[in-house]
Amino acid sequence: MASVVGTCVLLLAIVPVSAASFVKVDCTSENLGQYGQDSVLRCGIKTTEEASDAMITYVKWKKTGNTKTLVVFGKDHPNEPRFRFSVESLTGTSRDVSLLVSNTQINDGGEYECTVKTDSSSKDIIKTNLSVTAKYSAPVIIAEKDTSLICNSEDGYPKGTIQWFDQEGKNHTSISQQEPKPMDDKRFNLTSKLTLKNSASSQYTCQVYNANGVKEGETTFNLSSKSYEGVHKMVQDGKVAVSNIVAPVVVIGSLIVGLLIVLLWRKRQSNGGHTPIDQDEEKANWQGGEAAAGGKKCEHSEETNTLEEERCQAMIPLSAAPTI
Repeated sequence: MASVVGTCVLLLAIVPVSAASFVKVDCTSENLGQYGQDSVLRCGIKTTEEASDAMITYVKWKKTGNTKTLVVFGKDHPNEPRFRFSVESLTGTSRDVSLLVSNTQINDGGEYECTVKTDSSSKDIIKTNLSVTAKYSAPVIIAEKDTSLICNSEDGYPKGTIQWFDQEGKNHTSISQQEPKPMDDKRFNLTSKLTLKNSASSQYTCQVYNANGVKEGETTFNLSSKSYEGVHKMVQDGKVAVSNIVAPVVVIGSLIVGLLIVLLWRKRQSNGGHTPIDQDEEKANWQGGEAAAGGKKCEHSEETNTLEEERCQAMIPLSAAPTI
């Protein structure tokens, strides 16, 4: 009887020092990923002093609730696209078994499991989580024909919000109409419409906030009498983005310049196509001719061309002018 009790005590003493305690996987409990970027789920292997030289024989990553293996070490199995170990060449002595996710998608978010085995038959499984976010685009304000302002911001995740403020900092979000639209890849497009009724403010700002309440962008629209009336007229048959107002102005300016060029050309044609004459050059030619002709004066006759006579008179020097 005493022998049996001694054996049981010995077995109980051995159990706490079993192979299962030789290895432990230590992972970051919460990992953050950005849409379209590379994300890393960080995990490392810790061994007891007794098993400090233990060799890693098997590592597997999968998503909780999914039987599909994403990456595996120690077994001939192809990795899933966009998933691999963060260490380029994992070996038996490696202690970093982190998972790298390339071109992170919203669907990649969730809980993952990492399983590790060693040559001492020890094994450990640990779970870790990946949270994926996507930054919202810079907001754009659009003016509508019913004197409303619409603010748009796209491609964000999780679902965010849009808030409206006037130039005094007063919040007008409560009277706006919010419309978040989910996309096929689970990102959101945010739209908010603010109707201006007897507005006393000349400026409104649209601000975009993510799911954590952090502002990601803003834009301001000025309701000055001239600029807003101009926009309002342009949107009578629809709507136009504020950033598109510059294009029509450039086109109109180009048309004006072209019209001026046409008018100048037609005026020149109406003058018979004569090219302006350098008077200094013609005066010199006249004086040279007068000297050669003995001081011949301009004479008028029926055969004399009026234009030539006027030009001749204009070129007579003071010395040749008649004295009173």
